[in-house]
Amino acid sequence: MLRLRLLALILSLSLAVPEVSAQTPQINDGGVVNAASFAQPGVLAPGVMFSLFGTSLTDGTTEPAITLPLPTRLAGASVLVNGVGCPSVLDLTTTD
Repeated sequence: MLRLRLLALILSLSLAVPEVSAQTPQINDGGVVNAASFAQPGVLAPGVMFSLFGTSLTDGTTEPAITLPLPTRLAGASVLVNGVGCPSVLDLTTTD
């Protein structure tokens, strides 16, 4: 009887907990561009500033960089190039 009650409690708790699913970040086709000209480079040169466009790239907030050196994580997002964190200037979320 105790086992049956315990099983019923476990089942009711597992049904009551909502499932949380995070969306996978997606960079748009052609979504890596030069930050100054918005041209699509074939290869990014070392030290160049670039912009990324896509979906689910941040945690849903907008956060500007306000410190120096620039942070490598803003709005829950970070970008790695060859395993190294890139300094971020602005992470912006829009709903178009």
